[in-house]
Formats: sequence, structure tokens, C-alpha cells
Amino acid sequence: MTRYELGLVPARLQQPLVQHPENAPQGPAYAYIMQLDPADPSITAYGNQIKAFRAALMPTLSLAYLLLPNHENHWKEKVASILDPKGLHQPPDAATGEAKFPSEEEHGLRVARMAHFWAINRTLQAVHPPYLAASGASALGTMPGISMHTELELLVRLGLTPREALAAATSNYSEHFGWHELGLVEAGRRADLLILAADPTADISNTRKIHSVILDGAVLDRDSLLHPTH
Repeated sequence: MTRYELGLVPARLQQPLVQHPENAPQGPAYAYIMQLDPADPSITAYGNQIKAFRAALMPTLSLAYLLLPNHENHWKEKVASILDPKGLHQPPDAATGEAKFPSEEEHGLRVARMAHFWAINRTLQAVHPPYLAASGASALGTMPGISMHTELELLVRLGLTPREALAAATSNYSEHFGWHELGLVEAGRRADLLILAADPTADISNTRKIHSVILDGAVLDRDSLLHPTH
């Protein structure tokens, strides 16, 4: 989410990033974005350009989850019991579920910055560019087995319908990359299925109500995965 906005900055600020994508100072480019009004017409124009060229946005909103309001403690999730904090990048506090920062000031600055990027993304989403769902796990406190559900919920919060969010995680990949072995439930496609006990188009959080998982045509024993013996 904090990368494709660089397309909004003037060419003179983009050029150093083009010439040295890994080492160029990004400060001036991001400073420009931070002073940009989320209602600026250039953002809508950029969204229309993305849509016209059939490019897809992969915002990985979950990377910002702990900086956004109304976040929860993911350590309380069932699958978190088998996750080792040592194997995660910047894991949230195990007791509170909150991100760790060197100071309250740093925390406040990051929250403010992310709120601004979120507002810009709301403007981009209003023109309905294609989206691809990805969580970025396990970077920046995102957690495997949890954060893709968070990603879908945040896409809906951003403005997508539940069905559009589900497509971002399934059929959109098939369409954009020509991966015709996945993306739909039909003969000849890969037999990887997540079967739910409730309708995710009515409430996207229902993706967490998992009835069973089929991987390559075989039903997985989810209980043994969640309670390993060794």
C-alpha cells in the first residue's frame, strides 16, 4: 500500500527511485505523498489509469493492521497456539497484541502516516481498480494462518464488497496471470478448496468459520495440524 502510491509523485521525485530502486532516498517522494490531499483529483486520475491498463493493486493491508483502528489481539486466535514468536518478524506483544515501538512519539507518527495512506487508498478504491489479496505474512507482525483473513476483512473495510474481496484472493489471480489451474471450482482445476460453515458474502469474517480444507484432492485433518504431537 505504501509503494504504488509512489506513482502519484512528480517525475522529478520518481527519477531517483527509478535509477536506484534499492538505495535511493525515499524521503522527498514520501514527503510529497504525505502533503497530498486524499481528495486530490490526481489520485482519482491515477486510479483510472491503473484500471484502464488492467493493472492490479496488491495492497497487503495486513502489514498496516496494527496501525489501523479496531484491531484485535491475534495471539488469541486458535492457530496462534502453534506459532513461535521467534519465527515472526516484529511480532506483536503476546499479552496485548499491540505492535512494539521505541517510543510513543514514533507510534503516533506511524499511525498518522498510515491513516493518510489509508485515506488515499479509499480514493483509489472508489474507481474500482482490480485487487489481489496478499497478507505479507510474516513481515511486520503479520501472522501465518491469520493474516489472510485479516486482509480480506480490511479489503472490505476499504470499500470492496465481500464477493470482490473473495475474488481478489481467488479468481483474480487466475485472470491476471493466466493461471487456469486455479481460481474457480470446476473440472480440470486444482482441487484445493476451503469449505466454510457460513456465507462469506454475507459477512467476510465468515472465512474464519472453516468446516474443512481439501488440498490437492485430500481432506486435511485440521485437528492434528492445530494440535501437533511433536
